[in-house]
Amino acid sequence: MTSHTVSSADHAHAVVRPPRLYLAALIVAFALDWWWPTTFLPAGSAWPLGAVLFAAGVAIMTVAVRQFRRAGTNVPTVEPTMAIVSDGL
Repeated sequence: MTSHTVSSADHAHAVVRPPRLYLAALIVAFALDWWWPTTFLPAGSAWPLGAVLFAAGVAIMTVAVRQFRRAGTNVPTVEPTMAIVSDGL
């Protein structure tokens, strides 16, 4: 039986941290919309739909962070992984 210890190098090795990746995607999306505007939805329905999708994203993120905390693992990708969370939402 082998013993596994957590070292300081034991983390996700993410090239780009998720908040920066999402921010970059938003910047690219706004630039594309400015450069090449197009309409996918009827007028007046884009903002309410966007608000619902944003709220759903925040709710999913909140549940995920709660599950990570309950499992005793770190949320930031630069900190060591303490446990693998494979169930839940």
